[in-house]
Amino acid sequence: MSPISLKKSIATQLIRTIFMIYFGFTLVVTISQITIEYYDTKEQIIEELKSLQNVTQQGLANSLWEFNIQQIPLLLEGIKENSIVVGVSVVNDMGKRFEAGETPFPALNQGSDPPRNPQLTSQKQSDNLFGHEFPIMFNNKHVGTATIYSSSTIVMRKVQLGVILIIVGAIIKTLALWIIFYWVIQKILGRPLLRFTQEIEGIQLDQFSESQINIFKGQSNELNFLQQTFNQIMSKLSQSHHELNLLNQNLEKKVENRTIQLKMNLEELEKAKEQAEHANQAKSQFLSNMSHELRTPLNAILGFSQIITRRQNLSDEDQVDLQIINRSGEHLLSLINDVLDMSKIEAGQISLNEKDFDLYNMMNGVQELCKMRFDKKGLYLRFEKDSNVLQYVRGDEIKLSQILINLLSNAAKFTQKGGATVRLKCRSNGKSDDLVERFKTFLCFEVEDTGLGIHVEDIDRIFEAFIQDKAGLQSSEGTGLGLPISRKFVELMGGSISVDSQLGQGSIFKFDIAVQVAKETPATTKDPIRRVIGLEGTQGNYRILIVDDIPTNRQVLVALLAPLGLEIEEAANGQEALDICDGWNPHLIWLDMRMPKMDGYEVIKQIRASSSEHSPVIVSISASVFEEDKQKAFEAGCDGFVRKPFKESEIFEEMRKHLSLNYVYEDQGTRETTQTEQPETYKQDKDFDLGAIQGLSIEWKTKMKQAIEHVDLEQIEILIERIREHDVILANAIQQRIDQFEYDAVLAILE
Repeated sequence: MSPISLKKSIATQLIRTIFMIYFGFTLVVTISQITIEYYDTKEQIIEELKSLQNVTQQGLANSLWEFNIQQIPLLLEGIKENSIVVGVSVVNDMGKRFEAGETPFPALNQGSDPPRNPQLTSQKQSDNLFGHEFPIMFNNKHVGTATIYSSSTIVMRKVQLGVILIIVGAIIKTLALWIIFYWVIQKILGRPLLRFTQEIEGIQLDQFSESQINIFKGQSNELNFLQQTFNQIMSKLSQSHHELNLLNQNLEKKVENRTIQLKMNLEELEKAKEQAEHANQAKSQFLSNMSHELRTPLNAILGFSQIITRRQNLSDEDQVDLQIINRSGEHLLSLINDVLDMSKIEAGQISLNEKDFDLYNMMNGVQELCKMRFDKKGLYLRFEKDSNVLQYVRGDEIKLSQILINLLSNAAKFTQKGGATVRLKCRSNGKSDDLVERFKTFLCFEVEDTGLGIHVEDIDRIFEAFIQDKAGLQSSEGTGLGLPISRKFVELMGGSISVDSQLGQGSIFKFDIAVQVAKETPATTKDPIRRVIGLEGTQGNYRILIVDDIPTNRQVLVALLAPLGLEIEEAANGQEALDICDGWNPHLIWLDMRMPKMDGYEVIKQIRASSSEHSPVIVSISASVFEEDKQKAFEAGCDGFVRKPFKESEIFEEMRKHLSLNYVYEDQGTRETTQTEQPETYKQDKDFDLGAIQGLSIEWKTKMKQAIEHVDLEQIEILIERIREHDVILANAIQQRIDQFEYDAVLAILE
């Protein structure tokens, strides 16, 4: 640490502060003295101007009485010769003006004479000029008015010397006081403290007990107390330092012995690590090869079983046998996929494939995929999500789907009554100190079942590979890889997974993943299927009221219903809806339940409580998917319930049911397909000639062969996309064979 100089010492800072305060005070006093000096001098000049009245009045009175025009200017010039006079003016009783030097009025040849002031004052001032005005009397008769002017410049000239003396005196007093303060404070405080800090810098802990600091010895003040306290602290530190040195010497010997032992252990661990890596690589290679060998014949089993199922001449017994074959094949395929995924995870080959996708659509797909398994066992499967959950997000849709499918498969396997519920919430990380983390969005999932539950001793083990709890071992189903794979996927997506379970009551698996808001909405295309285009015949003019605080939500319904020729009104809040109902009497109300100020429940309450003879049909349209919210809406008085985002068929069905409407439909119909659905070029004839592969580079064919042999699906996809830029049809044909597990066919052409 660098030594402290006098310039940076506390004493110097104290002197500087006192000096600044005194300097400010002296500056104010000096300015006050200069101001007083100025106004005193000005008053003296005004008194001198008044004294000129007695000298000049008689001569001016005679000249004005005799109207001696030649004499008056001479008299005025004589008055102006006085050192304090800068100008003089005379106005006779007829308004004639005479002047000399500076005056606040224009000359006679530059304008009209100023109006005569009947009430004479003792002073006249204008900007820089000031003066003394007095009446001119001849034999007690008023013959005119005279004004003698001086200026602020003359005042400043007179006070100049006094101002200099005041400033010089203030500077001398300030410097003298500063020197005195500096000398006194440095002597009493600055230099002793500087010596004290210099003594501290030279202290050696191991020698302190022999030489203590005695700078302030004999003084009975705070400095001596500070010195005594410091000496006591340093004595204790010196003693501790000595003890610490002894401990360090013993510790160094122990560390040296321990280092030798660790070195020997590390050599053994390194050898064990190399053996484990070789074993792991061999296992991964074996699993990859085995999965390929199993998937190739399995493709034939699944493919032909589906083809034979379509034949019309099969007996019921054959159909049952084929269904068993098909289910067994699908189960075997899922086991192979689990083993392969685990192998790729351990080899570090799993990576995220993020893209923008429709989260609602993905959840609907998972629900439809798993619902059949629950229905076969008579179990319920519910999906619930908060209204603030984003519909379009960016993330790995495939891995998220697999996590949910794995958890729901376990729920269906170990649940005998009741069912499972999937809940989805959305939260931000706004309280994080990290700016990047603060703007992340997390999807929080809960998968709750009413199954057998998990034993306490198994909870910490179920996420380990090839480990199953007691119920899983008894069921003789699965490989014990579903949960480990799910945990790896969750961690890969920036989240964590946990489980709460009570034996005999069920389990709740919770996990969250980090996602981003989709950069663009995944486009959908719609082909018409039974699309409503109008109403049959003349069914009357129905009045429809749309109540929603979000304008875009109202616009969607208006655009959907307007072509039917219905009378439509909109309301942006609950009170506006009530006002419209009073005079318009709608037949049906589409009512949003969550609105500011007055929500949908209060609107229903007031409408149902009114004395109207024709109570309207009220259909709740809500973004909530919780069953309790739906039940609450019906209990409040709703006649129907539709969830957002809705399908147009749901809207028309509710209106048909409650208003007995008959629709006119288009001949074509609608089916929704996302942009990710395979285009028509994927669905080619299986006999398409893949000979065009022979025209590709040897490097590409070698990499594709290796990827197929190792069942590296990600590498296969990358290689296919590489040729898609040049030959879309060929890329689609190869993709079709890969999707149908026809690896041998592709390998044969590559050979």
